[in-house]
Amino acid sequence: MREQLRLRILQRLCRGEMNVGELRAALGSARSSVSQHLALLHRCGVLTRRREGAQVFYTVDPAHAGLLCEAVRRMVDGGAGA
Repeated sequence: MREQLRLRILQRLCRGEMNVGELRAALGSARSSVSQHLALLHRCGVLTRRREGAQVFYTVDPAHAGLLCEAVRRMVDGGAGA
């Protein structure tokens, strides 16, 4: 279940930058859960973040974006047919 949420977060961020509130609303998940996954993905070097006032915006690290987003797309598409 946790891996599924991480994949959904990455899928959204592959489309563009989002903050925690936007991700929470789009995914229908608890803010604390989304925040924990974002922190983990950031610590692993998968995401970058920038602060704008009180909000923190996340995006897929450009160094990994192409390959990572393609892998996420394949996992999500492959999982849908299973």
